[in-house]
Amino acid sequence: MKFIIQTLAFVVILTSMAFAQKIDITKRPEPLPAKDISFPPYKEIMLKNGLKVFLVEDHEQPTIAFTLQIRSGETSDGAKAGLANITADMLTKGAGKRTALEMAEKLDSIAIGIQSGSAGEASTMSFSGLKKHFSLALTIASEMIVQPTFPKDELDKMIPQVIAEIKQEKSRPTSIAAAMSRKVIYGMNHPNARRRSDQSVKSITVEDLKNFHATYYKPNNATLAIVGDISAKDLVPMLEKAFKDWKKGDVPKVEIPPPSPMPVGTYFIPRPGSAQSSIMTVSLGVPYRDPNFETLSLCADMMGGSFGGRLFRTLRETYSYTYTPGAFMTSGKNMNRFACMADVRNPVTDSAINVIKQELARLSSEKVPDEELSRMKRYIVGRYLLSFERSEFIANVLQFADYSGRPIAEIKSYPERFMALSPAQVQGVAQKYLRNDQTSTIVVGSPDVLPVLQKMGKVYEYSLDLEPQVAGEKVDISVQDLFKKHIQALGGKDKIDAVQSLVITSKAALEAGPQKLEGTFVRKLKSPNKEKTSTDLKVMKQDTWVNGDKAWSARSPQPAQELPPTEAAKKRTEATILISAKLLDLGYKAEVTSKKDGQYVVNITTPSSDKEVYYFDTKTYLLSQIDKTVTQPQGAMPVTVKFSDYMNVGGVMFPKKSTTENPNFSISHEFTYEVNPVIDDKEFTP
Repeated sequence: MKFIIQTLAFVVILTSMAFAQKIDITKRPEPLPAKDISFPPYKEIMLKNGLKVFLVEDHEQPTIAFTLQIRSGETSDGAKAGLANITADMLTKGAGKRTALEMAEKLDSIAIGIQSGSAGEASTMSFSGLKKHFSLALTIASEMIVQPTFPKDELDKMIPQVIAEIKQEKSRPTSIAAAMSRKVIYGMNHPNARRRSDQSVKSITVEDLKNFHATYYKPNNATLAIVGDISAKDLVPMLEKAFKDWKKGDVPKVEIPPPSPMPVGTYFIPRPGSAQSSIMTVSLGVPYRDPNFETLSLCADMMGGSFGGRLFRTLRETYSYTYTPGAFMTSGKNMNRFACMADVRNPVTDSAINVIKQELARLSSEKVPDEELSRMKRYIVGRYLLSFERSEFIANVLQFADYSGRPIAEIKSYPERFMALSPAQVQGVAQKYLRNDQTSTIVVGSPDVLPVLQKMGKVYEYSLDLEPQVAGEKVDISVQDLFKKHIQALGGKDKIDAVQSLVITSKAALEAGPQKLEGTFVRKLKSPNKEKTSTDLKVMKQDTWVNGDKAWSARSPQPAQELPPTEAAKKRTEATILISAKLLDLGYKAEVTSKKDGQYVVNITTPSSDKEVYYFDTKTYLLSQIDKTVTQPQGAMPVTVKFSDYMNVGGVMFPKKSTTENPNFSISHEFTYEVNPVIDDKEFTP
């Protein structure tokens, strides 16, 4: 108690002293004096096999961090995009005499995880852990690097995982915009703009992995950074022993062509159902060693590299268009891009683009005020110096300097050089590289924003696969005629109307990356507007009931919950038997927009104003695909349903197979049908 009283008294005294000094709370406090932070000392060591090692000794904690960098990454993929990354990922799936499970169990026992991957022009492997476990971790890592086995069963498990990642990337508008920006700046088929696809990943074989590893994973094509509690005297013998079987060799030079930017303009990627537009303006930057690189990077920070950036003050604070605008400059050795980005509401898409371009133009037309520039430079340099507390940052700086050919002396003098940049230099670089006539805009969003973008200038349309949208053939059929032919193709109006009840049963198979679940699907329909659907995947069971008035849903083990009136109305409509033949009668609005790849493309607006796209085969007039968007708490999710192998059941054509795909999983069905069975109405109520 006495201690507490003394402490309170001390606080009161300090508070009184503060008020006695008459502090002006309206005046911005002066920045603290800069602290001298020197570049950490390091040793450069060359092993007998040609592997260059950077050692940064840090004896404060008994830990050691290991980072190996191979100077070959995605730009070395060749015709099989994704090869470098899968090769790196497969290093941890079996090496020497150890299986993936054996390696994982051994590493788990010492609380160390080895990460590997590939991006841009490099592939990496890294781990960190306690010093006492370094020897074992090094042994396992060296086996992965020198003696990977690339087991086929592990590759077979990995391919679905990668394909699932690709689907998820397509569901993220910012990822789509970033991928498109690389194509716009570097060139459609440039190695730096290459994008993996389902097809390229599926084509990768064990032999491809072995060839890539044998070609590029050479000690003389790599560097190793070790940061932590170990001396060169102790480290070198361990490394020589671990890598004694890793032999140097010739490495083919990967020729990276110069950038070939696409025409300046707006590149639009439609994403039906999006409530927001993902915007990215992009310009060609300069190589890492270019004298203007640091100044151009400063321009990116001035625009939106932090909360002090101009886009934060305009897009966020002045106009409330977005919460997190941003800007960045990439840092590749050979070429880079400068980008500004924001996710905004659909109605303000054009306004947000104009604000970004106005701020870019202001960098060129006006000198940045000294105070604003000084504040930003102090922030950037302070952030840079604080990063040296992280071992992975030190390793990255040393290894990238070696790869890019930048002398360490230049790295050490970066803070002083950067702080000396002037308003005139910033303005000059902006005038040279960031003019609006050098800047393209990528927009990923709702098709509804396209007319607004077209008013702003030339618009190039691309698909979610980043392929040019090919204009469809001239439509030669009306909506009414198309649906008449569709009804006839199904069996005719009389046959369709005669179906008053229907039971659809299937074997369902769900795939989510490497995980596969099998189960059953049963859907019972009865006119008018009654439905009972049950999906049982063993680990998950879901049921839906619609009794012509109300609707319920249940997911095991939870009890059934009645759906809100608006959702129940949707369910009642969807409970219509052979609904594709009755869309116009149900109040759906339809427009035949084009004819592509043997399909009539029909834009559909549901009675609840949802947007969907239907595809009808131009020869059979049967429905082959539906594209729609499902709203989730995480945002809009695109869903594609494909139908195939139609068969005649009781004089009516039904699809035998269907596949439902979204970024997270796919479900395939193989159906059987029972037409006009007796179904008790009690089944449509829980």
